[in-house]
Amino acid sequence: MDRKDYQDYLNWVEEQKDNLYAPASHPRPNGWARLHIDMTLMQEEQRRKVYEAEMLLREAGVSFDNGSGSGFRDWELDWSLEGAIIETRPLLCKVCREPLLGHVYWGDFDKGHGAYMEPFCSPAHMEQERIKATAGGGMFLGMELVDLTPHPPLEKEQQ
Repeated sequence: MDRKDYQDYLNWVEEQKDNLYAPASHPRPNGWARLHIDMTLMQEEQRRKVYEAEMLLREAGVSFDNGSGSGFRDWELDWSLEGAIIETRPLLCKVCREPLLGHVYWGDFDKGHGAYMEPFCSPAHMEQERIKATAGGGMFLGMELVDLTPHPPLEKEQQ
């Protein structure tokens, strides 16, 4: 870039400074999420509804990066998110209220108002809640163990 081009560039930056350095028109997220939708598990009508949902959100003023590949549809709820914010909350054990890291035990309950799941830090805490639920006429429907331990990025994500 020669001196004249550089001076033109500086003049342009000065003219555009209110646009270039203006605060964001919406709050930027303090986190991000990726909704990774396995489209191979869906029928054509269900896949169409995923795209319709994106369109309806855009019409309502909510937009974000998205893409497809290897049978998945990804919604990137990151810096590109506009018209909404990401609200994250820590996952806490239902009994001791401690943050859950590593392994989470999900208990599936029905206390007569419909089934719902609660997180626990240990099988012992889940058992305490099961006893309480069944004593009140509810049902314990089962449990699932989920590992929240961070894993190294997939090879594709490292590129």
